[in-house]
Amino acid sequence: MSIDSLLQDFPELSKEAVENAVAESLHEMLNRTCENAHSIHEEDRKVQAEMSGQAYKPLLAEGASTLEYVPMQVFKDNIGTNGLDADKWRATIQAFATDKFEAYVSSLPDPAAAKPIAEAVERFKASLSSGVSALAGSDPLVVISDRMANRNLDGVSSSGDGETLPEPILALSKLASTVKDDVSLQGIILVPLAAILIPLIGTTAYLELVTLSSSRHGHWFRTVLQSDQAAFDAAVRDLKDRIDKETADLEKKDKDNRELRDKQRRKRDERKRKKDKKRKDDEEKAKRKDNCFGSVVAIVPLEGTSGDPRGYAIRIEAVKENLLGDDEVLQKLKKITVADNIVPTVGATIYCLEIYCHQVPSGVKAGVWVNLELNLKDATPATHEPVIPAEGDFKDGLCWVEVTSPYASFVKGSLSNFGKVDHGYKVTVDMSKIKLDIAKTALDKLRILFERYNPIRQTITNFLRLSGVIQKSSLSLDQYKTADHFVMANVGQGAAGWIGSMAQGWGIVSDYGFGKGDRDFTSMIDDLLYKTRNMPVILSHWDRDHYRIADSGRAKLVRGTDMCPTLRHWVVPDQPLTAKAYELACSIHADGLIECCTADEYGPAGGNWRILRCQSTDWDDKNNCGALALVIGLNSDDRPLLYPGDANYEYIHNINQLNGKLCYVIATHHGSEASLKVKYGGLGSSIPQSDPHAINPAVYFSFGKGNSYGHSVEKVLKLYKDHGYKTPYATAGLASDKDVLIACIGPNMQNMLPNARLIPGVPADVAVYHDMDSYFSFMEERFKASGITPQARQASSTPPVVADIITLDGNNKDALEPYAVRDEFQQVVKYRVLARKLIINNCPLFVKCESDAPIQVLLQCEDIELHASAGASPSAPESIPVVLFDVKSGDPWEGYADVAGDVMVGNEGYMGGFLDLRVVGNWLVRIADKDVYKSGEIEQQGLHLQVQYQGGRGGDGEKGARGGVGTNGSNGTNDECVVDSYFDPWSATTSYSYSVKAGAQATPGGNGGQGGQGGKGGSPSVFPVSQVMATQSKVPKQPQSGSSDPSFTVTLALLSFGAQGNGGPGGDGGRGGHGGVQGQRWKAKDKFFDPGFEELKDQSFKSAGDGSPGPQGFQGQAFEGPLPKYDDFQPKVVICATEEETHERFMEEEFI
Repeated sequence: MSIDSLLQDFPELSKEAVENAVAESLHEMLNRTCENAHSIHEEDRKVQAEMSGQAYKPLLAEGASTLEYVPMQVFKDNIGTNGLDADKWRATIQAFATDKFEAYVSSLPDPAAAKPIAEAVERFKASLSSGVSALAGSDPLVVISDRMANRNLDGVSSSGDGETLPEPILALSKLASTVKDDVSLQGIILVPLAAILIPLIGTTAYLELVTLSSSRHGHWFRTVLQSDQAAFDAAVRDLKDRIDKETADLEKKDKDNRELRDKQRRKRDERKRKKDKKRKDDEEKAKRKDNCFGSVVAIVPLEGTSGDPRGYAIRIEAVKENLLGDDEVLQKLKKITVADNIVPTVGATIYCLEIYCHQVPSGVKAGVWVNLELNLKDATPATHEPVIPAEGDFKDGLCWVEVTSPYASFVKGSLSNFGKVDHGYKVTVDMSKIKLDIAKTALDKLRILFERYNPIRQTITNFLRLSGVIQKSSLSLDQYKTADHFVMANVGQGAAGWIGSMAQGWGIVSDYGFGKGDRDFTSMIDDLLYKTRNMPVILSHWDRDHYRIADSGRAKLVRGTDMCPTLRHWVVPDQPLTAKAYELACSIHADGLIECCTADEYGPAGGNWRILRCQSTDWDDKNNCGALALVIGLNSDDRPLLYPGDANYEYIHNINQLNGKLCYVIATHHGSEASLKVKYGGLGSSIPQSDPHAINPAVYFSFGKGNSYGHSVEKVLKLYKDHGYKTPYATAGLASDKDVLIACIGPNMQNMLPNARLIPGVPADVAVYHDMDSYFSFMEERFKASGITPQARQASSTPPVVADIITLDGNNKDALEPYAVRDEFQQVVKYRVLARKLIINNCPLFVKCESDAPIQVLLQCEDIELHASAGASPSAPESIPVVLFDVKSGDPWEGYADVAGDVMVGNEGYMGGFLDLRVVGNWLVRIADKDVYKSGEIEQQGLHLQVQYQGGRGGDGEKGARGGVGTNGSNGTNDECVVDSYFDPWSATTSYSYSVKAGAQATPGGNGGQGGQGGKGGSPSVFPVSQVMATQSKVPKQPQSGSSDPSFTVTLALLSFGAQGNGGPGGDGGRGGHGGVQGQRWKAKDKFFDPGFEELKDQSFKSAGDGSPGPQGFQGQAFEGPLPKYDDFQPKVVICATEEETHERFMEEEFI
């Protein structure tokens, strides 16, 4: 063995490290041997003391520490030179011992005392060279035991006679005798014994010299051959490295698994958070379903007949609070622009309220937003009588409500708001719940959607006035030059009339409103829509009682026809718009037929009438700021009439020029005192004086029967009389609801109008009554003869809200993506397709459902075509699949449960979607290029639709935790090879015995633990019930029991859908523990024939055996809860009696 061979065995170590390890080993071995020799020497001294009868005194005082015999530095200094060469080491140790003795001799102060010691040292040095040869060929163990057993050292002569010891030992004994018991030499006296032991260095074992026992009858010595500790340590290290690596690998695997589980748990928790938020939002919406946000339009004082104030009417335009949480509305908020694509606000229900109270709540004023509760559950129709009486007290909170809802026009492709019913409803509003506390975020949204002064809202007027996109359209007034009469219709507490010319055969509507709740206006509105068709409209201001006919419930039925109010030219004031006014303005603007009047005076060149713009600078005062008044009859032989709308007279442009020139005046604001109050003058001081030469100058009042605002007509009438208007007329006094009041403007007009009914005491050339039917019958002929054509519609760049034709393809998985509506989490919650005609090829449409928000597939159209290459299934070949909802199953749990944690239950399947199909008109179903059903034709197989679902399986439970790792076994220890020798002094013979002292046995590894049980399975998906709406005349009858007639059915088909989640697999059994490493194993050979030891290599350094892996854990249980009863999820069919009813319900916001 050499240093180089050690380096080859341990390539990972440096030469320096190997040399240091060898030096330490040699140092330990030699010093231990010297220590054992010292013990033998002390035993000799003790025996000699006993034999001589002298007291025994140890060289080393009791409790003193043993000095180091050969310092470590000697080995470190010489390892590089000596390596493992025994001869070199022997020389090194001999030199070290000699130097020690010589140094000792030199230290003695008495030369006489030092002389014999110096001679002994020289004799010792001379004998060293002969010591090796004397020992050659001898068993070192025998030499040591035999020679050291000879205790009679003091009697040995140095002359050579009778000497029994080899020279080195004799020299040592003489030296010991010379120095006697000098304790200072105890660290070097026995060192020369190493000269005898050095030849053993480099063998596989070294000797441990131990004194077993000693007496005067004999001496026993035991020599233990040390086993290969280095090989054992290497095996232990290998096992430890393997265990450490496996432990590290398992810890990393568990760490990665925990990170994966944390990620999956976060995803699960995020999903739950979204579900909880939606649930809470839905609960909150349900609680607050009656809460509204409203913009205060105006506050109108109420007056008694005596003129005394009796309270207020608060006008509010409101929307449901929940509207601001509607995902489609929120998405539209992001798309509203102020450029050339101004679109109607939201297509939502708007509630127009007039709340009556004695005191206005604190802080409530025109232009502010309030919240309030509006419960229509107990609403009653507001017909035949005013909401509050004209006289007497009333209850605070009485309210008139007009409900206007979205209505889709298939003719124009527009979406506008119209009244659901024209009479409105009576309800009671809790005044104490009218508050100003609206969250800023909600207020910001409201301002964007509806605010009267928001820049987006203001741009509508700028757009109408300045935009070149609509090619600014102006009414050609040249064909409307000379007006000869003015007509006032009996529309209650509102204003509707027109200026006309019997001579020229034309008419222009002057305001187009009607009052609230005085009576049923249905017939009146129908007549006005029809009989004023194609007439242009001049709007005095944007109050609903002046334009309500245009967006009434009856007006929506004539959308797209020549009776449609928005297909006429409108001249409107330049004013801020409320939500309702904005909807109407946008509808008119869509055809380029709206003109914003910004000129102070506007009219036909050479004509006898003018539009006069009001000059108030108060932007809040829409009665006066920018409002439009009319003066008619400017020719010299006319009887001039002034129609101020609701304006104060003093704000009308150049009103002073009309002073003393008027024959008629329409009482402003339906006869209210409010518009007669002059800022720097007395009440009514701004009323222009009548023409002092006029015959029967008159004032006309337009208000409803009962005068719901309680205007003090008597008091106001006196003010008008004081200004020369002697005769009053009122629409409320007309005999019939369809009567009209006609003021004669031009000369000889009464001779042209047949069947006029005279007003008692009034000349026929001043004013007459007339029924509407006969009047328009007469005017129809005049209109036709005039040759005046309606204003041409202008091209618009605004895309239609309702598309003409939309085609979808079921083969395109993303066909519905352009129509997606997303929530705050960017999850699709709705696909909305709105078209006149909807064509779906390659049915079914594919809808991916990957969230817990139910996706509504809302398909709204007038006509529909469904095409499929095959029927829904072989068993239902006549059915056509409309939609296939591909519902995501519960997310799988990857990895396994934590050893100390709970195992996860399978995730539930995601929410499925639902079909909401609304068709007003015709159906066409074609399967495999064959018409299966077509509305209006003979029914062959009926109309059968199918809504399909796939996926939606509950997620499997999580895999169980892994079993625990078995306990690692303990390591054994090496066997010890023992040689016992006995020296018998009487026979002078030594006997030997060989034995093996068994080392500790290694123990096997423990078995791994059982894996944990898997998690329970998750619940399958569910989905809302689908619905299909159709018109009765367009589809077959629904199936009747016992009937085989063709029918209309909508069925549910589950295609491998809704399976429960399985239990998760059991966890893996734990790894068995590693067995400990056995020590080096020996057996003693036959002491007579083959004395010595033999290594049992098949056992040495082997594993005691690894433990068995633990058993697999048990599989978890499948989903245990009640499974959904999918039979209860069959689609609903809604059949409306008429197309009008279907169209009315077509845009309902709530799911039917």
